Amino acid sequence: AVPLVPILAIAFCLMLMAYLAATTWIAFGIWLAIGLVIYFGYARQHSRLNVRGDEDLVPAEAGE
Repeated sequence: AVPLVPILAIAFCLMLMAYLAATTWIAFGIWLAIGLVIYFGYARQHSRLNVRGDEDLVPAEAGE
């Protein structure tokens, strides 16, 4: 029943989401926005690709 079970699970999850209150969706949106700001703010500062002057971290082009 491989195609049936995942389809039913998706359908039931969407049905449950449809019955959530508007305040729940607003809270979800606010927390999602806060989380994305923290995630991308942290990633921008701590990315290995953001390091300047370290050629070991940047892949060399083929043929060099």
